[in-house]
Amino acid sequence: MDANHLGQRGKMWILVGVLLGMFVAALDTFIVSPALPQIIGDLKGMEYYAWPFTAYILCMAATTPVFGRLADMLGFKPVYAAGMLLFLAGSALCGAAQNMMQLIIFRGVQGLGAGMLTANSLAIIGATFAPAERAKYIGLGSSVAALASIVGPLIGGAITDHLTWRWVFYVNIPVGLVTLLVILLTLPRVKERVVHKIDFVGIAVFVAAVVPLLLALTWGGGEYEWGSAQIIGLLAGSALMLVVFVFVELRVAEPIVPMAFFRNSIFVVCSVGMVLSTGISIGTVVFIPLFMQGVLGATATNSGTIITPLMLGFLVTAAVSGSIMSKTQKYKVFALLGFLVMGIGAFLLSQAGIATSRTTMLLYMVVIGAGMGLAVPVFSLAAQNAVPQSQVGSVTSLVQFFRLLGSTLFSAVLGTAMSTSLQNRLAGVSFAGLPEQVTTFLQNPQAISSPEAIDQVTAALPAGLLAAFEQALGQVRGLLAESITSVWTVGVLIAVAGLVAAVLLKEIPLRKEILREETAAAQEATSEAA
Repeated sequence: MDANHLGQRGKMWILVGVLLGMFVAALDTFIVSPALPQIIGDLKGMEYYAWPFTAYILCMAATTPVFGRLADMLGFKPVYAAGMLLFLAGSALCGAAQNMMQLIIFRGVQGLGAGMLTANSLAIIGATFAPAERAKYIGLGSSVAALASIVGPLIGGAITDHLTWRWVFYVNIPVGLVTLLVILLTLPRVKERVVHKIDFVGIAVFVAAVVPLLLALTWGGGEYEWGSAQIIGLLAGSALMLVVFVFVELRVAEPIVPMAFFRNSIFVVCSVGMVLSTGISIGTVVFIPLFMQGVLGATATNSGTIITPLMLGFLVTAAVSGSIMSKTQKYKVFALLGFLVMGIGAFLLSQAGIATSRTTMLLYMVVIGAGMGLAVPVFSLAAQNAVPQSQVGSVTSLVQFFRLLGSTLFSAVLGTAMSTSLQNRLAGVSFAGLPEQVTTFLQNPQAISSPEAIDQVTAALPAGLLAAFEQALGQVRGLLAESITSVWTVGVLIAVAGLVAAVLLKEIPLRKEILREETAAAQEATSEAA
């Protein structure tokens, strides 16, 4: 896509369409959570409770790099439009679902559409704006995703309370149609059509490699033990297909994932940086709600409310750092500062305990969010700046794939580490005198995180056991705090690894305009960076 002929007004309209698309795709990750209890009550199928999330994320993650590469080949406009149409079709079908299995399948359709949107949103910004100018808009795009995580649970809760859960999906349709209209009217077509040979074999093998890996990371430590035949089989199958995938990609003229990217040190560092920053993010977003509710006794009913300070910190620093990068044409310092600030925030969280105030925890969250906002936008920007303009879609989607992979990986690893740590600590605790069902209750972190559940237990206990229960509850909360803070100690180590990666990040100055000979210049820069 040649954006040189576009005026600033045209570029701004493209940006509006892209940001709306990013918002609606990100919103759908968070808006469904408050509606799930009502969905389960209506459609039944409690045993599939997590699958609407799993199907969405699985389909989005497995196909994001594929659609990014197809956009480079076929043009951003048709792929983005097809993604929005698929996303809207999936939304309509989800709203009309009559049973849980239908909902899971239709969420997968939504996920495919979201993968097409995710693959191309930041890439379209990269293709529309000069490298220096795009920095502030990539930061703005990251802020939009953070905003969706704040308002998503609130919107989902309000819709569920005042309408029905089906409108959680139907609400996407008007916003998506406006987005589609803006993109169709403003995004230019590819003027020169080039015949490409699509790597269908590579696509099939890539999906066959990624899906078992993501399923293993999702199910491991929960549905199945990590050492079970199911998990080992999935990981072994994924590894085998990955070897086949590399073999295939090295032998086709137009691979779906260009292997040359992995000889580009900037791309490699950006991918590693995205995985590590996501690890810190997950360690915070997942465990702060558990700490606030299970340790400090907070009454928030959803994680979106609790993590709002973190996302606000992210939103502000992502927007501000993007603007500064545009003016200075420098980005490496923000990756360094981001991991440094995230490391400080993780260290502060690792010192928290049962006596830590909620206000203090909120401040720690702002610190972590600020670090994320400084670092995360850098990796998409630097990766785009290191490849030819004709490969912006591919490289952007791959970096986003590593973000999704990091999220799944660290959710599994940190979750298992926390659970194992807690169980080991609980093994040495005596609950003598308390009924067996109360002992089971105390050993469940999710149960002790619910004030309503605690009230039900205390109401059912004889007066003579209340003191023992309160003492045991306080002891378990202390052990839970120790287990969660051990995860944040790991977060400090992840931040140190991120700092090392940021030091290794080579910096190519951001150009102030898109040059017609940019492909050649970028190719030269790529070879120098390799």
